[in-house]
Amino acid sequence: MSFTKILVKSKQNARPSTEYYLTLDMAKELAMIERNEKGKQARQYFIECERKAKQMNSSQIDYSNPQVILGVFTHLKNESERKDCIIAQLTPKTEKLESLERSDDLLSISDVAKMLDMCPEDLANYLINRRWIYRRTDKSLVPYYSKINEGLMAYIPETIQTISGRERTIPSAKITSKGLKRLSMILCKQIHTQEEMSGFTNAKVADFKRMTATTFFSQYI
Repeated sequence: MSFTKILVKSKQNARPSTEYYLTLDMAKELAMIERNEKGKQARQYFIECERKAKQMNSSQIDYSNPQVILGVFTHLKNESERKDCIIAQLTPKTEKLESLERSDDLLSISDVAKMLDMCPEDLANYLINRRWIYRRTDKSLVPYYSKINEGLMAYIPETIQTISGRERTIPSAKITSKGLKRLSMILCKQIHTQEEMSGFTNAKVADFKRMTATTFFSQYI
């Protein structure tokens, strides 16, 4: 799996927060295919890394030096321990995610916006731009049939109270638990792409050389 999204209920308040985990390889791939200025910066960064890597030759790294070999294996050992720690942390959260996917609850756009820490109007516009829903002339939101058929959206009658005090039944766009999971994963890509890009633009040549010296041997790059 290239990325994982987890909804975590905060102890301080009732609003859940969202945690995202994205692999480094997936972040690099997403960064390089973006057709914007950040994507261009990422591509230029990796081109520069490749150029510098080609300039380096094996004579610059003394693999006969026990200290160099020890440094490589220490790095790999630390990476392995870090991954084990992440897996241990993700296990209970994955169980929560699976229980969410099994849920049959239908959520309003406002409820989903709160869970994703978004403004309801921003989420509505996000769904409109990605053709999940469209807005009628009466400003009501209607899901596309393709999203209903995928099980991501539902369109059910909902009873509301008018200004005059009368009750009125109108169709309402709802997001399914499957749709909530899909949205969270899409947002996960975008958020972590931005975070990785921030790291790319601040990268230093010294960091690259250090990384290369320890990862050439393990084919980590």
